[in-house]
Amino acid sequence: MIRFTFVMAALQLKAAMQYRWSFLSQVLFMALNDLFLLFFWWVVFGKFGGVGDWKMQDMLLLYAVGTTAFGITAGLFGNVLKLSRLIAQGGLDAVLSMPPDPMHHILVSGMNLSAWGDLLFGLSLFALLFGADPAQTALFLVVSVLGAAVMLGFCLTAHSMAFWAGSAEGIAGLMGNALITFSLYPPGVFRGWTKFMLFTIVPAGFMTYLPAGLLREFSVVGLLELAAGAVAALAIGRAVFQAGLRRYESGSLVVARGA
Repeated sequence: MIRFTFVMAALQLKAAMQYRWSFLSQVLFMALNDLFLLFFWWVVFGKFGGVGDWKMQDMLLLYAVGTTAFGITAGLFGNVLKLSRLIAQGGLDAVLSMPPDPMHHILVSGMNLSAWGDLLFGLSLFALLFGADPAQTALFLVVSVLGAAVMLGFCLTAHSMAFWAGSAEGIAGLMGNALITFSLYPPGVFRGWTKFMLFTIVPAGFMTYLPAGLLREFSVVGLLELAAGAVAALAIGRAVFQAGLRRYESGSLVVARGA
């Protein structure tokens, strides 16, 4: 399944390179967008010195994790961000009979090209912060993948509401944007119930706060908590999707891909 994911990504990147300048411009503009957002926080931290116990160095780390996690999710499993539209329009019919796992096939059959700009930005930012430190690099990759799993599971759950609600693209997109937005704020901004919600209903805490915290100060318990959160997010997303798929009805014929 992992091999299939990367094969599909390679094929889609090869197709994207047929329109090289369009692809590269999307990647570049997304990286510049990330840089602009980071500049905003540079101004804020320069004026106030910090947010709680977080300094600008910590914010750079948060952005490295967040953009890398988003890049992995949207780059490799891009259809999760438009799954509700595919469900509403009968776009799942062509892959329902695909072995071995229709859900996986659906998710990897689409790619958000601009997400590669996020991925490159995140990796480059981390390299500037830590250089070639093998231990930190390995930990960064692990926590970023786990953060991506949290995002994937959450978005899968949100977009799978379309199985019951019909057109759920608006609310699913709103929930996804909320996750991304909150994940790129320093955790010291939030208190009480808001912070609780960011580790439960909108799990930005598991996507970026906990991963960045592990890079600041590693703990085995923290890593296990992050892994548990990632597994839970994926399990919930898959369960909701499979439940919806069982009642999936479409007005279009089930056809073979490419027919």
